[in-house]
Amino acid sequence: MKRKLMIVEDEPVLAGTVAALLGQERYAIVTAADGRQATAMIAREKPDIILSDLVMPGMDGMQLLDWVREKGYDCAFILMTVKDSAFGPISRGRHVPDFCLTKPFDRKSLLDAVTEAEAGKVAGGNAGGEGQGPETNGKTGRSGRHERK
Repeated sequence: MKRKLMIVEDEPVLAGTVAALLGQERYAIVTAADGRQATAMIAREKPDIILSDLVMPGMDGMQLLDWVREKGYDCAFILMTVKDSAFGPISRGRHVPDFCLTKPFDRKSLLDAVTEAEAGKVAGGNAGGEGQGPETNGKTGRSGRHERK
């Protein structure tokens, strides 16, 4: 059975490219154009993994992450953002994503991020190790899944 992955991205070309790449793998893909649309779909679609852009109009990726965690949905959450943002806005949310992915990224980085986030969910929801902050090495960064106090 294919794992379900939701892509939340306001740039249709990027969303389509990511969907095509991951759809070739072992994932059933659903897409949402923004955080609000994603919240309307999550209960019905029950994604195993959410791959969300950070910066979107309306509800951004951090607000979506907080909503997902506060509603109790048990899914891995990957946050995508451009290198210039350097993951600074992550500190403003109550929750930390399972994995951070810097745009632009290549196919291998995307697959590695999804695989690691998925493995962390299966192993108990801690893809990158408890308490680790996001790393910004130009490709990916891991973060422990926990709630901020």
